[in-house]
Amino acid sequence: MTESSTSSPTRPPEVTIRDLRWWDIESVHEIEVDLFHNDPWSVGQFWNELAGVPQTRDFVVAERRVSGSPEDISKSGELLGYACLSSIGDTSDVQTIAVARHVQGQGIGRLLLSLLIEKASERGVDQVMLDARAENSSAIALYESVGFHTIHRRKAYYAPGVDAVVMQLDIKAES
Repeated sequence: MTESSTSSPTRPPEVTIRDLRWWDIESVHEIEVDLFHNDPWSVGQFWNELAGVPQTRDFVVAERRVSGSPEDISKSGELLGYACLSSIGDTSDVQTIAVARHVQGQGIGRLLLSLLIEKASERGVDQVMLDARAENSSAIALYESVGFHTIHRRKAYYAPGVDAVVMQLDIKAES
């Protein structure tokens, strides 16, 4: 994937989306622990997803450049969020998507989700699936705003008393 930088009224133009690289894992894990402190992915899980079959994975990060131009990938910036998509057969699954707490509400999650949907469409899948914590109303609202709909509820999926809402987006219907 090539880097892209897209500006919009709700997102600063210095936000860049690029593929996750091994040196991002520590920063990604810090965001993960902050947001999902009760059951975060381990560093090993991030390594496993990064090492996953490239033909089935899209793992990206959003960052704000601290120095250098958007074309200079040797100079990193502040990691703002990340997302991973797994695609097998006619279905893609959003494995994870997260935005650092201090920049939530600025359109970065929507940008990451839109990119995953675009990647799924390029792979020719029929649908994109994801799980969301049932109490995470802001995430569910974001997913619904781009066309996801709830198809199931998994009781105690994340922990006792913490249900998951299974959501689906039909790509073919969106085309």
